[in-house]
Amino acid sequence: MDEQNENIIELTDEEGNTMQIEILDFIEYKENMYIVAIAVDEDADEVGILRCEGESNNHDSYAPVEDEEIENAVYELFKERNKESFDIE
Repeated sequence: MDEQNENIIELTDEEGNTMQIEILDFIEYKENMYIVAIAVDEDADEVGILRCEGESNNHDSYAPVEDEEIENAVYELFKERNKESFDIE
């Protein structure tokens, strides 16, 4: 498996719909771990932020972030950490 595919996971929502996402980064914020990800879709142009759930490094489920303040803070950390890796506006 090449390195690029290691960052792609398949998520299944509560209704059984699946989608593939590419994890761009893991961000720790206020004692929680979050992923910044983008849909593996040629039309995808926005990242999403999900809270990691599960034990330590074995995150096997992710939950949407419903707090806009947390979402913005995690995104700002992502932008700062990755300003040289991604073209972020």
